[in-house]
Amino acid sequence: MATIVTRSGKGSALTFVEADANFTNLNTDKLELTDLSVTTATPAETSALTYNNTTGVLTFTPVYIGDLAALDDLSVSTAAPSGAGSLTYNNSTGTFTFSPADTSLLPFIETIDEDTTPQLGGNLDVNNNSITTTVTDGDITITANGAGEVVLGPITDVGKISAFSEDIETLVGVSGTLNIDAADGPIKYVVPSGAMTINGLASPIEGQTTTLLIDNATNSSNHGITLGVGLLTPAGDGVTVTDSGYDLVTITCVDSTNGLYIVTSINDFQ
Repeated sequence: MATIVTRSGKGSALTFVEADANFTNLNTDKLELTDLSVTTATPAETSALTYNNTTGVLTFTPVYIGDLAALDDLSVSTAAPSGAGSLTYNNSTGTFTFSPADTSLLPFIETIDEDTTPQLGGNLDVNNNSITTTVTDGDITITANGAGEVVLGPITDVGKISAFSEDIETLVGVSGTLNIDAADGPIKYVVPSGAMTINGLASPIEGQTTTLLIDNATNSSNHGITLGVGLLTPAGDGVTVTDSGYDLVTITCVDSTNGLYIVTSINDFQ
């Protein structure tokens, strides 16, 4: 590096020779653009830019990117279901592998008919549709539990009942004591072969009513009906039947504990 003589360093004014020497030294040591050069070093973990003031060389060291993955180096694959599911990455192949959860052992159903004991969590709204069955001539049964009852909501307009039917149990060739069970149908079609006795209903429930259609016309007969104790008629004169005709006999339980019934009849029913 050139030596420059200054007034403060000398302590007095510079001579012309000293001033000329200063300019000569500056001209000799000046930095030319051609004195600079740039070079690139081997990539490293961190980038850097350095300068060598002896050689005038600027050295750039880039970041090493040899271990970086390009977007097109990545891929995704799906493996067989396993456990609760997982997502893994292979840093050698650049592959993400998704394994879905294994649901084969979960307690779920594919169709509702697989659930043999379904339960509703709320009200069933038919949404202007119907409850139907695909079984030919199949019944739709609603059964209460134990002493429970099947209860229909209040019907304020009978016009809302568009269709109604009852099961009719047919009893042909019967005589003697009749075992009448309302659970087999509240209406009984009876073709007697001899005199009959009625002692009440099997498993009676207060308010339960059973109607008998007595057909003495089929066999051109006149088989009568004897009422047991506790079966009361409005006039207290029992039940008479029509010779070779039809009669309606209605039996209503009014006291199931003591076995009391009200019996009414319509004779010569056409």
